[in-house]
This record gives sequence, structure tokens and C-alpha cells, in this order.
Amino acid sequence: MENLKFSSLSEYLEIIRELPEKFNCHASDLWYRGIKDQTMELIPGICWREINPNREESLVAEFMTYYQNYSKHEPNNALELLALMQHYGLPTRLLDWSMSPLVSLYFALEQDNNDATRVVWAMRPQLLNELSIDYKGIVAPNDFRPTMINDYLPKYLRSNNADVPEAPVALSLPMVNQRMTSQKGVFTLHGFNKNSIDKYISNSKELGCIKIELESEEFRQQVLQELYSSGLKEDDVYQDLNSLSTRIMREYGI
Repeated sequence: MENLKFSSLSEYLEIIRELPEKFNCHASDLWYRGIKDQTMELIPGICWREINPNREESLVAEFMTYYQNYSKHEPNNALELLALMQHYGLPTRLLDWSMSPLVSLYFALEQDNNDATRVVWAMRPQLLNELSIDYKGIVAPNDFRPTMINDYLPKYLRSNNADVPEAPVALSLPMVNQRMTSQKGVFTLHGFNKNSIDKYISNSKELGCIKIELESEEFRQQVLQELYSSGLKEDDVYQDLNSLSTRIMREYGI
């Protein structure tokens, strides 16, 4: 697996510009995930928290009991409901990705973390699906055939009792809120195999993942300021009043 490094926004954008040739795909085919610490694996909350299936069912059941008290949006299907849980911080089998390399860079840089290496992962999701479910594309709502996706859901959200599949899949869901739209959010949905996606996809002879590292923590503030100057700011990403206030206070030095 190839590791690339950058120390400025221009260097990062040059790396992004060259990725389609490296992956042998169109730029729009690539997904990104920014993380503040390279030791964090590409696995969802259910896996790294080691939540067992029974406890997972309890989390889902309690969320379903109360969520309508606080949310006006009614999900169209079980996967949208799972995405709603993920969006509001409940551990699920979903792992967030973005179609935007700039949003992902922001996520990698936004929080203080002096002792870690910040990275943005780039992935070709079509290759992941070809490996995991022999499907040459991104799973979308019209593809929610029981044999393909339903078995990944918590049993509380489906009618059968089949075991959760092993391998992760890449899927795209309707962007049901402003934040998901602004972040260009997409997901991988994970099975019982707890291997990080980069390890799983390395089984292919084709290039599936690249890790893009910030060369040193000393460049974090510089690159973050370059992102702000380019027009990507806190409230652009999070689309709420908290992030608006955070951005105003930062710009006024408060």
C-alpha cells in the first residue's frame, strides 16, 4: 500500500489530482476518510468498541423507542434509520466516508492531537464491493435486495435471523439532512470481520487504498488556515448554529 505525504494545502491538492491515475479510475469514483490519528483503524464503532450482537440489539431497540420524540425526519427504510443512528453518535456497523477530499482533510485537522499523525485515506469503493459481494458498483437504495444487504442490519431491523456477513460493503444513501449533504457523506457497512478496510482490500491485485499523511504536526495550523482561506469553514461542514458560533469566535479571535 502506498503512503503519500504533504505539508501544505497545495501539496495535498496535487496528490489528490494524481490519484485517478494511480487508481486507474475517474476522480468521482474515489472516497475519502480523514482521521486525526493514523492508529485509528478503518472499522466502525460497533467493532472498535467490541459491542456484542445482543448489546447492539439493545442500543437499536432503545433508539427506535425514543427517536421520534426528537426527529421530524421519518426514514424510508431500515438503512436510513441506521444512518440516522450513526449521524447522532450511536455506535453502528456504518463507517463514515466522504466524496470530498477537502471535507475529509478538515476532519483530519480540526481537533488538537499533538502526539499523532493525521491522515486522509483514499479508497476505491467499487473494488471493495467487487471483493466482498462480487458487485461492480456502489450499492444504492434500489439495490437493497435481501441477499445483498439486509443481513448486515441488526436483527431488530430485519425479519430473518441470518448471521451477519463477513466482509464490508460500500453504499450510498439518500442525503437526508443538510449536514450529510455538505459533507458529501457515504458509508461502508461492516460485517463480523473486524479487519480494517485497508487490510481487507489489500487482498486485491489492484490498488484499493492510499494513505495520505500530514508530514508533521507543525504544519497542522498552516494547512487548516489554508482550508479556511479557501472557503471551507466550520459551519460549511457542520451546518448548525454551534459551528456558526465557533467560526465567528475564531475569526474574531475570541
